Amino acid sequence: MHGLGFALIWFILIPVAVIMGTLILGGRVLSGLFSRTKREESADEARMVQEMYQVLSRLEERVEVLETLLIDAERRAKGGPDA
Repeated sequence: MHGLGFALIWFILIPVAVIMGTLILGGRVLSGLFSRTKREESADEARMVQEMYQVLSRLEERVEVLETLLIDAERRAKGGPDA
C-alpha cells in the first residue's frame, strides 16, 4: 500500500496541482493584461474628450467673432453709429 500512496502523490496529485496552479496563474496574468487594455482605452477616451472640448471651445470663440463681424457689417449697411 505504501508504493501505491507514493505513486498516487507523485504521478497524480502533484501534476494536477501543477496544472491547476498554472491555470490559475495564467488566468491572473491574462486578466491583468485585459485590465491594462481597458485602462489604456479609458485613457485614450479621456484624451479624445479633452481634445474635443478644446476644439469646441476654439470653435465657439470663432463663432462669437463671426457674429460680432456680422452685427458690425449690418450696422454699417444700415448707416448705424459705426458707419
